[in-house]
Amino acid sequence: MKKNILSAFVFLCCATMLLGQPPSTPTGDCSSMSGDIQAFAAKLSPSNKMMFCGKFNDAQRGSAMQMTGQMDSSGMVMMSPDQAVDKVAKDNNLTTPGKAPAGCPVKP
Repeated sequence: MKKNILSAFVFLCCATMLLGQPPSTPTGDCSSMSGDIQAFAAKLSPSNKMMFCGKFNDAQRGSAMQMTGQMDSSGMVMMSPDQAVDKVAKDNNLTTPGKAPAGCPVKP
């Protein structure tokens, strides 16, 4: 009986991980933030917008916005808004909302 309950729990755990969980952060709503932040967020992919608006703090948002303003010697922008958000997220060990970690953390 206990083995069946444990097996059911492990199954539900793994099924939840594989099917994904709802994001624990806002859905990318920057409407309460400054106009500059809203304009930058409008240029982002949906997942990066969720990261930028929902997980980044003010310093991280500022860093991403500043990175997109940098130009190379020929005057070309070096990094797109999405690339900047990806870099800041990676540098700060943040994961993309909605991505479940690999594997099931429960061991039978």
